[in-house]
This record gives sequence, structure tokens and C-alpha cells, in this order.
Amino acid sequence: MVAFLKICGIKDFNTENIKISKEEGKIDLLIKIDLQAIIIEDKIYADNQPEQLLKYYKKIPNTVKVIYLILDGSEPSNNSLGNINKDLLICLSYENDILDWISECIKIASLNPTLRGTLLQYKKLIGELTGNTMNEKGKKDILELLTLNNNILSAQKIVETWNYIKIETALSLRNETEEIIEKEFKILEYQKFSKSRLKSSIESKKNIY
Repeated sequence: MVAFLKICGIKDFNTENIKISKEEGKIDLLIKIDLQAIIIEDKIYADNQPEQLLKYYKKIPNTVKVIYLILDGSEPSNNSLGNINKDLLICLSYENDILDWISECIKIASLNPTLRGTLLQYKKLIGELTGNTMNEKGKKDILELLTLNNNILSAQKIVETWNYIKIETALSLRNETEEIIEKEFKILEYQKFSKSRLKSSIESKKNIY
């Protein structure tokens, strides 16, 4: 917990007798003690609901921070934020902040092989979600490949259409997954994969993976 609070830049939060709950009042993660609380809203390719963060904030007395966690660390919409004081908001990204936190946790768990193995798998999963999986050797190998047979011209064409490729691939996977799920369960509207959120997230990224 100390390592996570450090990544968030949160100071003076008592970590003794801390309670962490999931989906309490529809809040993704709630960290609290008697006089302090931290709300975590975890968003991956899902739309913000009207005044969603504001409603969560009003539910929990003594909230000191509202953490908005998303792949690229972008801010929530004003519609979702409502009139929450932005000084209470912390925007974190899986791409940087959570990967840094998991890396720190792996160091801390060096004497616990089971926990360390789990953290390594989680780090790998985050890398796949964010496209942050390639080491320096891999990058150099690609550079060498691009110098052969005018491959760099083909790579340029791929770069120009890469966002489109990612969006269409993700949408195709989404449709197939939802069809399978809906054979057994009902997916609520707010839980469904959002094309607009996916497109916005991909197009706002500065790096293309």
C-alpha cells in the first residue's frame, strides 16, 4: 500500500487497519479507514456515466482523493466529474504509473516466489494491454529489418492506418466476445464495450505501438 500511495503522490494517509473493498456501492475499489477514504475508478475502454465520479464521491464521507485509472492516464469527462474539486482528482495510467508500481512490488516481493510470479504475469498483461512489451533488443531487430528491401516504405503505410487497424480489430473481438457472453448472460448497457471510448483512447495516444 505504501508503494501505491507513493505512485499516486498521496501523503499523510494512515495505512494502519486499512480496509480495501471491491464494488462497494458500484465503486470499483475503495480504500478506507475510519477518517479517510480513497475512491478508485478503473476504466478500460468504457464510457463515463453522467456524474459517475460525483455520485461515488457523495456516497463516501471523508474521501480525500478520487483516482481515475485508465490505460493512458487521460482525464474523465466533465460530465462524469461533475462539480468535484479537481484538486481531489488523480489521473493514473496503466501504461506508466501502474507498470511502475508493479515493478516496485516485484522488488518488494523478491522473497515470496508465488506473489512475485503473479505480479510478473500481471505486469505482462498490462504490457500487452498498453503495447508496452518490447525490449531494446526487439526494437533494434525491427530497425534492422526495416532497412532491408525498402521495408520502411511498407512500414510507413502501416503507421498511417495503424489506428484504424487497432480500432477495427478490437471491435471485431468485442462483437465476438459479446455474442458468446450474451448466450448465457445479459450485458447491461453501461457495461458494454464502447466504440467511442476506444476510438478516443487510441487517437489521443502520442505513441503508436
